[in-house]
Amino acid sequence: MLALDNFDFYYGPLFTNKWPSIRLGLLMPNKFAAVVNRFSSSFEVNKNIMESLGTINLIKQIVNNRDPPKEVGIIRKRFDSKLSKLQENKTNNLISTNSSNPIDYDVESRLESGMEFYLPPTHELKHGELEPSDKEMELIEGSEPNIRRIIYDSKFKVTGLESIDADPLLTVDDSLIYPRDLQVFIHPPQCIDGFPGPIRDEQNVSGWWLLDGASILPVLALDLNEDDIVLDMCASPGGKSLLITQTGKFASLVCNDNKLSRLGQLRRALAMYIPAGSEAASRIILKRKDVSSVESWDECGIYDKVLLDAPCTSDRLSANQDDNNIFATDKTTERLDLPQKQTKMLM
Repeated sequence: MLALDNFDFYYGPLFTNKWPSIRLGLLMPNKFAAVVNRFSSSFEVNKNIMESLGTINLIKQIVNNRDPPKEVGIIRKRFDSKLSKLQENKTNNLISTNSSNPIDYDVESRLESGMEFYLPPTHELKHGELEPSDKEMELIEGSEPNIRRIIYDSKFKVTGLESIDADPLLTVDDSLIYPRDLQVFIHPPQCIDGFPGPIRDEQNVSGWWLLDGASILPVLALDLNEDDIVLDMCASPGGKSLLITQTGKFASLVCNDNKLSRLGQLRRALAMYIPAGSEAASRIILKRKDVSSVESWDECGIYDKVLLDAPCTSDRLSANQDDNNIFATDKTTERLDLPQKQTKMLM
């Protein structure tokens, strides 16, 4: 696979002895969660079908087990300890500015991982191969956007974050109210059973749909309220927008996407699960706007909650599918441009 060589090279030293298990997980079949559609007239029947499969009602389990497991407390203490050490290092300026090598401070961690793992190279570079020739640069510049422009774009500046290095970010204790109307079912740990195909009601509305369980977390993190005006910035194909509608906790939901084809895909997804004449459908607005254009985005201070599922390398998909793979050679420019594009969206 195109992506696996890249992952082995970069993720192997990063995750050390955990990488083989992570790599195996990337290549295993997906374990989906099922969301029961509350807009189906057969909602209760569909819910009973899910329960009869021996599944776990995720939200109910979370609410009934409010005390976090001990592992969470241990991880939090480790994080706080590392954070305090990092701040102490900043204060004392332990990284010498006189060092001739700008990455000397990372030598210890590199040596530690290097003692345990050897990753053979997939290609040997000879002297002069790191810099493309003038002829190669002409081909690059003539066939696709200038790679040098993408990496060193002098016109692009991140604003609004200038004071972060000067002062530590403030944190506050907060609580989260889980949406009880959200009915998500998962199979128990170590069970890789699937789910049956969804049943449609008399209005042709699907009774449930499957999605990656991790997609639920951003929606829960929004801590939605009934009077919230919510924006899903990159809404297609529509999984997270549908989750928001299932909570019932929104005054209006704006689903945005830049590409017309993706907007059509989003419209079809919403139509499959939300009846056209329903009250919920009247509170959903579809919009086509480029959220990566900092200059043209003029909707500031309008929304109470914003969800952004920014374009990324989609590691799991890339590891299993070569078609339209972002690690392909002809996608190099697009991949290098991703961090800049994500930053523009977040701004």
